[in-house]
Amino acid sequence: MAGPSEATLLEELGYAEDLDRDEMGAEIRKRFLIAGGGAAVLGLLGFIPTSSHRVPEEPSSYFLTPVIRSLFILDEIDYSIKKGRWKKELDLVQNILAKPNYFKKNIMSAAQTLTNDKDWKTAEGLGREISENVRALDYREFFQTESPTDEQGKFLLSGVQECTEKINQYLGLFPPSEVRKAQAEADRTKPAVARDTFDYQE
Repeated sequence: MAGPSEATLLEELGYAEDLDRDEMGAEIRKRFLIAGGGAAVLGLLGFIPTSSHRVPEEPSSYFLTPVIRSLFILDEIDYSIKKGRWKKELDLVQNILAKPNYFKKNIMSAAQTLTNDKDWKTAEGLGREISENVRALDYREFFQTESPTDEQGKFLLSGVQECTEKINQYLGLFPPSEVRKAQAEADRTKPAVARDTFDYQE
């Protein structure tokens, strides 16, 4: 589902007349949280399960490795936005969502490794929210544009920060030993991923 246009977003926020810059920033962050079809609203209203809880054979670290690698890529997205390298920004977003990290599949699978149903529900709800927020970093889909404005760029930067903070919150739901294993594997595989991801040329 396509996101709102800039004109619609700013009109809804009342930016032109009613909001100062700080208020606009707060409203944009709130809007970003519900960008992908209300995922954050689900988190506020309570978790609504969409799948059964089936603990996989693989350990948490197996699925958390690409999630942590995505944090590296979010850093690159932040840099690309600040430099106005929009083609690269799109490429990096796809490197999180699709090959090589398949973010949604892995973050949802990691949640399944939590044996306690309450922890699983919390992790799955948060994982769904983060997945939609990452998808909202695709400005072509969210803003329906090929070249974001300065205000749209600021919005995207706030989105990158939101995604980073939420991923770190998500990782806190898992045993520290599993997170450390995943971090070590992500660090080990980062050079190989970087060859395909960080050296992108426009």
